Amino acid sequence: MQFIAIKQLASISVLLALFFTLTACGQKASELQWSRAALERNPQVKVLSVDEKANTIKLRIKATDEELSVTPGELAALPIADLLSLNAQPPSSSLPAIVDSPDVSSTAAATAPTPAPALPEAQPETTLPAEPSVPTAPAYTVQREDGRVRVSGPGISLETMPSAEGENASGKTPRYDEPIICEGRMMRVDNRRLNVNGDAIIARGGCELYITNSDIAATGTAVTVLDATVHITNSGVQGVGGSLATGSSARVFTRNSKFVGLARRDPKTALRDLGGNTWR
Repeated sequence: MQFIAIKQLASISVLLALFFTLTACGQKASELQWSRAALERNPQVKVLSVDEKANTIKLRIKATDEELSVTPGELAALPIADLLSLNAQPPSSSLPAIVDSPDVSSTAAATAPTPAPALPEAQPETTLPAEPSVPTAPAYTVQREDGRVRVSGPGISLETMPSAEGENASGKTPRYDEPIICEGRMMRVDNRRLNVNGDAIIARGGCELYITNSDIAATGTAVTVLDATVHITNSGVQGVGGSLATGSSARVFTRNSKFVGLARRDPKTALRDLGGNTWR
C-alpha cells in the first residue's frame, strides 16, 4: 500500500490511464518513462530513482518527506469516475494537506490545559481589513500497519505491500490480501504478488483486465471471468478451489503463464491460448 496524495497526481493518472488503454500490452520501459515524466511535472513530489527491473518508481512526498515505491499499474488502477470527479472540482488556491494518523501521546499533549496568559495593557483599537476566505482543501490520510502503507482520500486509494522475502525472513505468518474486483473499466495488475483467502480476482461488467508479471494465489478460485475480457501474461495463477473459472460471455487470452488448479470453462467462453502456457 503507497502514497500518492495530491489532486495533481490524480489528474496525471488520467493521462496514464488513457495511455495504458491505447497501448494495451505496452512495453514496461515505456510505461516507466511516461510515469516518471508525469510525476516529475508534479511540484509536490520528487522522483528519487527508477528501478526498471522491478518496474517501480521511488519518490518522496515533499510535504511530509515520506518515501514510497509505486508501479505504473498502481497509478492506472485508480477508478476513472473518481478521477473525473476530481477534475470537475474548481481549482483550489491551496494544495491538499497530507494528514498522518494521529498519535495518542501527541493528542494528549495538544489537549493539555495551558496557563492563562497575563492580560496586556489596554491598546488603542485598530481596525484591520478583512482577509479573504481560503477554501478548505480536501485531506489525505497516510496509515501504516505491519509494514504496509495506505494513502487514501478523495479519488485515490493506494496501498503498498511488504515483500514476501521480508515476511519469510521474519518468520511471520503470511498475511492475506484483499481480493480485487474489476467492473466496467480497464485495470492493470502488474508485478504483484497476491495471496487471498477466498476468490482472488473477479472480472465482470465489461471490465478489461491485464495481469502481467504477477503471482496470484487463492484458497478459492484464483481468477474468475464473467462478462469481461482478461489478458494473462508471464504470470502464475493457482487456487485451491480452481485456477480459472469463466462464464459464457468471458474472453480470456493467455501467454507464457502457469495455471495450477482446476480450470472451469463455460463452453461458450472465448479462450485464446497464445502459447507458452502450462496447465496442472
